[in-house]
Amino acid sequence: MDPLNDIVDGPFGSSLKRSDYVTSGMPVLKIQNIKPFAIEEKRMDYVSPAKFQSLSRHGFVSGDILMTKLGDPLGVSAVVETPGEGLIVADLVRIRVQRIDTRFLCYQLNSPPVREFINSQQKGTTRPRITLSVVRELPIRVPRLHEQHRLVAILDEAFAGIAAAKDNAEEALRNARILFESHLTSVFEQRGDGLVEKPLMEWVDSISTGPFGSLLHKSDYQDGGIPLINPINIVGDTIVPDERKTVGPAAATRLTRYVLEHKDVVIARRGEIGRCAVVSEDQAGWLCGTGCFFIRPSSKVDPYYLTHLLRSNPYRSKLEGVSDRATMPSISNTDLSRLIVALPSLSQQHHTLETLDGFSAETEQLEAVYRRKLAALDELKQSLLHHAFTGQL
Repeated sequence: MDPLNDIVDGPFGSSLKRSDYVTSGMPVLKIQNIKPFAIEEKRMDYVSPAKFQSLSRHGFVSGDILMTKLGDPLGVSAVVETPGEGLIVADLVRIRVQRIDTRFLCYQLNSPPVREFINSQQKGTTRPRITLSVVRELPIRVPRLHEQHRLVAILDEAFAGIAAAKDNAEEALRNARILFESHLTSVFEQRGDGLVEKPLMEWVDSISTGPFGSLLHKSDYQDGGIPLINPINIVGDTIVPDERKTVGPAAATRLTRYVLEHKDVVIARRGEIGRCAVVSEDQAGWLCGTGCFFIRPSSKVDPYYLTHLLRSNPYRSKLEGVSDRATMPSISNTDLSRLIVALPSLSQQHHTLETLDGFSAETEQLEAVYRRKLAALDELKQSLLHHAFTGQL
């Protein structure tokens, strides 16, 4: 990599500490800011101009390439396009080049041949990483400058077309979900005959809050135990466990009153209000976590109907209206219990569910089409990069 004669990584150890960060000043870029071909300036940290000067060897300017050397995936690279200067952290590498087109190099660094080499040199399993020496030894192909420019022009045009196609597919994907949410809203905004309004606690057998404070500690967590269900584990209308947040028999015995049963409804009490899902048969015996309530429906309520209702915009708005927004949005057991809910007969609930399930299935099929299209576009980008840097373009 002779043309890459200025390669440094970020400062290690005590050179840059968390206490050095300030609210404004010189930007510090981290792993999460580096995406393939793009730098996202989100959740930025800063250091004072004086601190920057003391670490200027680890600085970047517009036109530099930044690469990740820790994480999964490894070796993600992007060109700095904004004016000004800043610092990188220890897990990034700054590449400053001469006699080579910067965009050509960035395309090549993100190409399958280079990524395969990087993956072959990685160390560690839980936190994959590469050393600075691996970056210096990357097998970079450097043709004549006119050939670099030719390939960059081809890839720029192709990637712009792919980006436009992805934008369209992502918009269609969002619209499919919006259409379903709109239909859900219309269902639960209706005020037809046969609806009965009562507080939620009068429709169900019980509403319980997950364990607080000293009942559950980080030291109780272990791999391969009984899953705890917190808001983050509720994805759409499905419960997805985290293998790192499970407890052993001793903790489970202490938490017996929080054991979930089949067809319980688990609902977040903080964060995204209205996030909820039904406990499936194979999830019975799992535990309600600290960030959730669990509702045990009575014979008058279908749990799946109740879940759709609580997730709908009209009822989310009601819950948000009574939530405590001092820090993170949260609702109390009392607020949830007193929520006025309008329900039809059980037979009408089942009929509505059949309609919703059919509409949901159609929406999921449409979403699957757009997800496959997005995946195909990503594969096309990798194929183009492979051809460009194996002499086939």
